[in-house]
Amino acid sequence: MIDYDFTFDGKVLEPELDQLGFVHHHKIAEWLHNGRVAYLRSKGGAYETVLEQGFVPALVNLEMTFSGALKRDMEYRLQMALQRRGARYIFHTKILQQPSLTELATSKAELVFTKDGKVAKDDILAIKAS
Repeated sequence: MIDYDFTFDGKVLEPELDQLGFVHHHKIAEWLHNGRVAYLRSKGGAYETVLEQGFVPALVNLEMTFSGALKRDMEYRLQMALQRRGARYIFHTKILQQPSLTELATSKAELVFTKDGKVAKDDILAIKAS
């Protein structure tokens, strides 16, 4: 069972649309990235400090499954959960239409942080702002 313990709300913007008026999938990947950064910040992690200390996030796997379409002016919510498996940070996300909370997509993103060209074992969430 996945414990979705973070939400991130947004609204579809005109530049995110394709020629048919739907959100292009590469924009959803950007939303997921922004959600991951917001998630890390919400848990006390200092994302900018992590980067300043030479850690580089590397997306090693991204899975997205769509069950609906996102359209112009639609409001959405990302519900997110994080699992750790060794050096991997696994983000599970549901994309829900607001206000009905109808599920439109799910994703699983696996990241590692590297430092000096090697996978870092450090707990990124434990790094605080300097």
